Amino acid sequence: MGLGNRIVSVVCAICLAVSFVAAGFVAVAVPDNATTSLADTYAGTTNPTTPFSHEELCDMALAGKRYTFDKNDRFALNQAIYDINETVAGTLRIATFTSVSTQWLPTIIRKFQADYPLVEFDLLAGDYDEITERILSGRVDCGFLTAPVADPLVFHLLYKDPMNVLLPERHPLTRQNVLTLPEIKKEPLVLPTKGSDNDIQAVLNSTRGKTNVRYVLNDDLSVISMVSHGFGITIMPELILRNLNYSLEIRPIDPPQYRAIGIASMPLNRVSVLTKTFIQYLTDPSKIDFNELCS
Repeated sequence: MGLGNRIVSVVCAICLAVSFVAAGFVAVAVPDNATTSLADTYAGTTNPTTPFSHEELCDMALAGKRYTFDKNDRFALNQAIYDINETVAGTLRIATFTSVSTQWLPTIIRKFQADYPLVEFDLLAGDYDEITERILSGRVDCGFLTAPVADPLVFHLLYKDPMNVLLPERHPLTRQNVLTLPEIKKEPLVLPTKGSDNDIQAVLNSTRGKTNVRYVLNDDLSVISMVSHGFGITIMPELILRNLNYSLEIRPIDPPQYRAIGIASMPLNRVSVLTKTFIQYLTDPSKIDFNELCS
C-alpha cells in the first residue's frame, strides 16, 4: 500500500472514531424528552417482543442517561434496574422526625429487613417542612409526616397520637384531671419553633382566644426541659413523652386532641417498587400493628 493510501486510511479511521464518539455524546446530551422518545421506540406498546413496559424502558433510559452524562447518580441507576426487574432491593431513603425515629423505626427496619434482606435504609431527620421539601424534591423516597400534607403528596394514616398538656410539678392546674383549651391558652406557653409546631398550633387554633406564648425553642426536649423548670406549660404528642426522665405532670385535653401520623410520598404511580412495597408493608396491620407498637 502506498503512502497516500495509508494516509487516507488513517484519516478515514479517525473520522469514523470521531463519528462514533459524537453519536454517543448526542445520545446522552439530548434533553430528557428526546431520550424518552428514543426509549419509546423500543417500548412494549410498539415493540411486542420486549418483556418490559413503556414506563419501565423510559425510566431505565433516563436513569442511564443521567448516570452517564448528568449527575453520575448510581443510586438512581441501580434503583431503576431493580424496578424494571420488579425486585424489592436497594436503598430506601426515608425522611423522619424525632419521635418516630426513636420509638418506631428500630422495630420497623428490623421487621422489614427480615422479610426483604436486600434492602438498606438511609434516614434523614428533620422537621415537617424539611421532610415535605425533601419528598417533593426527590431527595428522599418517602417520609413520616402528620396530616394534612402538601399537594401532590399522598398520605397514608398509620396512627392517631393523643396530644397532652405538660405542666411543672405543683402547678395549680395539676389539681384538675383534664384541661380545656381556654384554660391552656391563658397560661404562659413554651413552644417549639415553626416547622416543628404544626400539631400544637392546630390544637391551639381549634378554639378562639389569644394564645400566651412566652418562649419558642428549637427542639422538643428543650421545650420539655423549660416546662420542667417552671417557665410555662406546653402541649406535646404522647409519643414524644415515652421514656422521659423529667419532673412533669401530664394531663389530657378535653375534648381529646390527636395528631395523625402517617407515611407520605409522591403518587404511587411515580414511586419505586421498593417505596411502594414499604408503604404497603406499613399499612398492613398483620405486618406492623402501630397500636401495639405505641402501647
